[in-house]
Amino acid sequence: MLEDAGHRLLQSHCAEESWALRRLIHAEIIKFPDLLHVVQREGTHRIKDALAGRLARLTLSGRLHTRDPDLAAEQFLALLAGPMEMRSRLGTRQVPDDELRAVAQATVDTFLHAYAPRPQNA
Repeated sequence: MLEDAGHRLLQSHCAEESWALRRLIHAEIIKFPDLLHVVQREGTHRIKDALAGRLARLTLSGRLHTRDPDLAAEQFLALLAGPMEMRSRLGTRQVPDDELRAVAQATVDTFLHAYAPRPQNA
């Protein structure tokens, strides 16, 4: 489930419209400082909040171990997006789908290394 979600998020993140929006924000942030807040509120924060809710439910069911689902969601998204600037050459190269899937899988592997359920002490 996390790999599929990661893959879908990467497809959205690497879409030309997403790169165009990020370029626009970078170019106009000085003139329009509230622009970043609006984009974050309507996009980034909504995604993080939805992911944090799902991670909280996975934690309650014993499938993950985290004390702070918001932080875990933020870290998951950072692991996904982090490599994309270099791999896409700042949005000037389309990243092949198999590469997006590999990044999603590596993200989940790293994430689960940190947040896998802890064995119960008997």
